[in-house]
Amino acid sequence: MNGTFDKLEVDLSSGSVKLGRHTDGQFNPQFIGFVSKVVSRVHAELFKSGNKLFVRDLGSSSGTFVNSNRLMPSANSIGKESGPMELRNGDVIQLGSDFAPGTDERKNYNFFFFFARSH
Repeated sequence: MNGTFDKLEVDLSSGSVKLGRHTDGQFNPQFIGFVSKVVSRVHAELFKSGNKLFVRDLGSSSGTFVNSNRLMPSANSIGKESGPMELRNGDVIQLGSDFAPGTDERKNYNFFFFFARSH
């Protein structure tokens, strides 16, 4: 991880935002798409419950990680969906992992989250 992150503001006033692989040119404010072969079409979801923010893996093949810990399917989940993980300021979310072409170096899709809550 190089410590440099692009700023992306996400409005969760509608409840949730899905994260996944970019598949077309259409804009959807409730979806953040990434160009990556290791990110599933519908990979993970950011959502709020009360005044808390959560992430869950939606059955991706390459996993969703929070601070390097993989979110695992919950016992009562449908399919491979993980249980929710509460997010805190400074958490790093990683979607999948891949090797950089021609090297043994892993290329991760990391996101550093800083939360600003509206009152």
